[in-house]
Amino acid sequence: MKISAGFATLAVVASISVPMPVAAEEWARFSWSGRDGSGDILYRRDVPFTDPVNGGVTLRDSIYAFHVVGWYQLTEGHWFTGNGGSVVTHTTQTPCEDGFGELCTNRFLTFKLGALNNGDPKPWQVNITLPSDGYFDAEGRLPFFPVTSDAGWGAFGGYISNPVNDEAYGTLNMFSRVFHERVAAPVPEPGLPLLAGLGALGVLLGTSRRRRA
Repeated sequence: MKISAGFATLAVVASISVPMPVAAEEWARFSWSGRDGSGDILYRRDVPFTDPVNGGVTLRDSIYAFHVVGWYQLTEGHWFTGNGGSVVTHTTQTPCEDGFGELCTNRFLTFKLGALNNGDPKPWQVNITLPSDGYFDAEGRLPFFPVTSDAGWGAFGGYISNPVNDEAYGTLNMFSRVFHERVAAPVPEPGLPLLAGLGALGVLLGTSRRRRA
């Protein structure tokens, strides 16, 4: 039994385009907006954590995409857009500012950003200080919460910087509206093998029609 080239190509395309079953993924979006800047970071929250230290963990290569706007003295805006990166949480204890010798717990969230679309090679990162009533869950991950100006935690603080030349820009302050929400998994664009297979199928079908004509 002969199989035409068109049907053979169609079978290849079908085998490429049908995804393999995967375990359920937990995607999260950390976003903020305010006078000092704004940001939107999409990442996988269920990535196995590594480097558990200081009450926090690293979610390596968990960031899918990011867009951050930072300002220098509210007059000079800087845009950071790209893909990839890791999420880091950690906790420290330092003497409280009241001067009575007690220790206060400080919690930090760091987004180590991946490659920027403009080709900037510097390792930019968003450094965020959680409010005094903020916390990480038992595994050191940031829990979900609604907008902070209406419910949930209090004021955040944060800036975007790189350790190469100490550049830093404000992006998050105590008046920013902050969200950390569960979201649907992003829909990836068609891969090159799928596009190539569809192109080949179109050529073969067109050739077959001309021959019949």
